[in-house]
Amino acid sequence: MPAKGGYKWDFDSPPEIEPHTLVKHELLKDYLIQYFRAITVQPQIESVRIVLVDAFAGGGVYTRWDDKRRYEGSPLIMMRAVRQAEEEINKSRKKPLKIKPKFYFIEESDEGFRCLSRMLRESDIPYQGDISLRQGDFQQIYMSLIHEIAQLKTSKVLFILDQYGYKNVPMTVIYNIFSAFPSPEVILTFAVDSLIDYLSPNNQRAVENIGLSKHIPSGDELRTLKTARDYRQIIQKKIIQGIYQESGASFYTPFLIGSTSSSRAYWLCHLAKHYRARDVMMEHHWNNPGRFSHYGSPGMHMFSYDPKNDPLVTGQLAFEFDGAAQEVSLAQLADDLPRHIYDDVGQNGIIFSELLGKKFNDTPATIAMIRDSFELSLRDQDIQIIGKNGEMRRKAKAMKLDDIILPHPQLRLKF
Repeated sequence: MPAKGGYKWDFDSPPEIEPHTLVKHELLKDYLIQYFRAITVQPQIESVRIVLVDAFAGGGVYTRWDDKRRYEGSPLIMMRAVRQAEEEINKSRKKPLKIKPKFYFIEESDEGFRCLSRMLRESDIPYQGDISLRQGDFQQIYMSLIHEIAQLKTSKVLFILDQYGYKNVPMTVIYNIFSAFPSPEVILTFAVDSLIDYLSPNNQRAVENIGLSKHIPSGDELRTLKTARDYRQIIQKKIIQGIYQESGASFYTPFLIGSTSSSRAYWLCHLAKHYRARDVMMEHHWNNPGRFSHYGSPGMHMFSYDPKNDPLVTGQLAFEFDGAAQEVSLAQLADDLPRHIYDDVGQNGIIFSELLGKKFNDTPATIAMIRDSFELSLRDQDIQIIGKNGEMRRKAKAMKLDDIILPHPQLRLKF
């Protein structure tokens, strides 16, 4: 990933895009399309209003590294994805859906702003009249932008914070976004390896400036930790827990993307207030195996360090969201979830939606995969699932969000 200001934006000779940036753009496109499908399942929904903010928009055009063709940047990808989602949804609708977006594109550099302005002006993009293009430092203008967006009175707001490195989006920025809107989402790029490389026992400035100092050890504690073989994995988990706790989000998904231009990896973090948004992102990862990875558990303890899941210890590849990972995840969930019901919930049980609210962050599984694991638990008589009217569920796929999950009265778990 280039350093801040590393791209030389030129409309006639755009900078070369790297493969890992292409992966990010494909995720953004696919996520937006799937997002609109998920929120418009009910046929009575006739229109959807949404605000999309690209806080580090760039110049809007690249050159591909392989065939040297021009390639559109994230602002144009977002606009085309919204239009594609609307067209695809309406293919199966009797009454057409209308998506009503408002786009805010922010770019700080003079050359990037000029390039993006020309790209938007000369491209055959939809929603030309729904664009607000701003030049400036996002940290300096984001509060006024939040106040402006709040006047639009829409609950659906998505911020794309595709920063260079890790310094340009302090946690207070994300917290203020989540405090300002009923149901915002943030997709944050975070160069985790660059931050870890910079950490020093005698200098906390880097983590202080972004609001993570209380989550990262310092002094002798950090000095000792640096000698551990699993140092990077432990620090990574402390950083992501810090991002989650400081952000104000209810749900989060951090996944590693490897850079082709260096050995350093960075995170793509999705932050949201509703579990359904997290589920859509998780479905994307499972539908695109090999693009993203994590090094945690396949069950309900995704971010608790376990040497058995550390590639430095085992020599095995990271969790890659492929068929093998799905099989392992279902088996582990079928063990972890009943144990949680027995050990932590008790005989009164827990409502399915409440379980998701408390435990969904702890697993790489989708909601559909959790249902599938409950199918195994029902078969093995480890749990019971009861509807709100007292009906006993025989199949987990029929369970509803207000169903209660209880330990089976005849204990069959093997501890």
